Amino acid sequence: MGKLRKQSLFIMLYLSSLLLFSACGSQTNEIPESAAQSPSVEATAADSAVKDFSREENLVSLYQGIYEETLQKQAFGDEVSMNLTIVQEITQKLEAQGVTAIDSENQVNMTNPQQMQAFISALKNRETAGLTVLIVSAYDRFTEYCLRAEGGALEAEKTYYQYADGAFEARSSVSFPVDSWQYTEEGYFIFTGKSFSAQSLVLTMSDEEEFAAWRVEPLDQQCREWTRRYLLPVGYGKNNMFLTDWSEADYGTLDFYDLFDKFYPEMYQQSVPYTTSENAAVGVVYHIPAREFEDVVSLHFAVGTETLREKTDYLEAANAYEYRPRGFYETEYPNLPYPEVISGAENGDGTLTLLVNAVYPSAETSRAFTHELTIRPDAQGGFQYLSNRVLRSGQDYDTGWHTDRLTAEEWENVYGNPSLLGKAGFVSVAEDIPMEHPEQIEAFYQDYQENRDARVTVLNVNADGVIDALTFLHRDGKLQSFYIGIGLSADGTPQKTDESLRELAEIQLTPKGYFIYAYKELPQYAALCQYWRIRPLPEPYRTLTEKYVRGLSYVNYDMLTKNWDEHNAESILNPCLYEDFCRIHTGKEPEVKNGRIPAAQFEEIMTLYLPVSGEQVQRLCGYDEASRSYPYEMTLHRQYPPFGEVTAYTENADGTITLTVDGVWIEKGTDCAFTNTIVVQPFADGTFRYLSNSIEQKEIIPD
Repeated sequence: MGKLRKQSLFIMLYLSSLLLFSACGSQTNEIPESAAQSPSVEATAADSAVKDFSREENLVSLYQGIYEETLQKQAFGDEVSMNLTIVQEITQKLEAQGVTAIDSENQVNMTNPQQMQAFISALKNRETAGLTVLIVSAYDRFTEYCLRAEGGALEAEKTYYQYADGAFEARSSVSFPVDSWQYTEEGYFIFTGKSFSAQSLVLTMSDEEEFAAWRVEPLDQQCREWTRRYLLPVGYGKNNMFLTDWSEADYGTLDFYDLFDKFYPEMYQQSVPYTTSENAAVGVVYHIPAREFEDVVSLHFAVGTETLREKTDYLEAANAYEYRPRGFYETEYPNLPYPEVISGAENGDGTLTLLVNAVYPSAETSRAFTHELTIRPDAQGGFQYLSNRVLRSGQDYDTGWHTDRLTAEEWENVYGNPSLLGKAGFVSVAEDIPMEHPEQIEAFYQDYQENRDARVTVLNVNADGVIDALTFLHRDGKLQSFYIGIGLSADGTPQKTDESLRELAEIQLTPKGYFIYAYKELPQYAALCQYWRIRPLPEPYRTLTEKYVRGLSYVNYDMLTKNWDEHNAESILNPCLYEDFCRIHTGKEPEVKNGRIPAAQFEEIMTLYLPVSGEQVQRLCGYDEASRSYPYEMTLHRQYPPFGEVTAYTENADGTITLTVDGVWIEKGTDCAFTNTIVVQPFADGTFRYLSNSIEQKEIIPD
């Protein structure tokens, strides 16, 4: 499968899982009231029986006492070591109390594994048995699993506890039948099932996947230390170091840019500063000084400079490496396998060869694949990676979670052309980027007007990288919208940031292509109406709008709402004009001191942009002779006032430009509430002056 196609498939699969609600909308157009009110399925007799084996009355208080005692004893240190120490102490104390427990990061052996083995034996033999297993965390939380075996069937009750206000409290609980389970050759108990919760119903109108993989057989502590030291800092996410064959003699397809990302925080004790653009739809390229890039990579690789430059985009003239950070289109599946060293051998030349299994809980395997890693430790406590070899077998899983970085050609194809979301067939839009596939919205609106059931999903890419996935539903004459926010976590994996289901009061598609919608109950901090322009404003109208019209207001002064020219321009003078003119002129907010603006600065701006004199400005804008300044009058902001866009223009013989500007008023549901005719005079230095305005009312003139 091609890389871009694979990335496109990943985006479609991920978004489809979040938007499954809309696909199920053909069966129902609203959430059943009973489901929305129920936090979990009604407990059955079998669910209740689990509690007989759980000692639930004292287990939470036991854990709380151990947790608080452990934290009080902790000395300061680095976070990784402290967290491991906390987990080790908690599990040791639980073991002494006869509790079966395992940590959430698979860093310590299961306590009292004989109880787990006895339970598995009873499950195999179709006997009745129960067991409670605690999942320990170094942070203020833990999870309790109550397992119940009967007649070969397995039921699980999962409860999540959070420490707050001096006590552990149950925050969520679900019960579910286990669909499949296995005890693997590697000593893992793995089970999967589907749980029900009101949240999963709202999100997907389906059950939620549950999976767990617990190591029951103990693992040698030396293997665990090797895993923590050499494997976990790199892992299987966002790099191919452990997924391909390479050696010091031939680095193959090893991606050194990904290794730069992995090693930089270790070397400089801070995150990589070369980050993606705030706008996820925009690419960014850095030139990293050669010394910096090479020092980071050589932290754990003895790769020659010549070889490294051949394997990367080295710019000889700049003595720098061209670097493109991983962006939205290079994210990976959120559920990844993790490495686990199962044996190791010290070689005669001082090197160390480790045998590593990739444990992949979501794929229901404790050995997705195996690889052999060779390392050269040094006397100073450092080390270098020497080679990796994937040991192939007929049972290896596809490394489909991994996404290679875009090549230069692919990067240009993604960021230089319409977005990958659009290529994948989604209705997608971002600020200053035309909407892709607007015909889907037009088809939805046509179905709505003709009272047919329909739905459409719009993906809005925000400047902060969050994608708003908004599905519009029309069912049995009722309008609804279902929203999910999709963002990137700290490690770059996609995650849901928010969700909501709301009733819509109305939708409208204007002649020029403004899609407007309004909620029945206005969300907090939301505007009265929301909108997209689904058909872009043609060039050069967009450029003229940006330069001459975008910064002006229809509600804070009379400049656009009354007729005037050079003969009566003083009639529109208002101190509020200065703020908008200043932004147009400098691109910045006005500099104000003690609520005043220096006269020279104020008059220069006002007389530049309007055909008025300094004397007229002084007489009508509150000039103070003593301080030689003007009062700063901040413009008032109002939700969705009218805004203008150029729809025609004429270049006149005298060098002026006559602009035809339509007033778009979203709040009134119109893209032409009135039409302005504005004459501007451009100057050679890029500045300009407004010479006149006339307005023709089409529907309503703003107050």
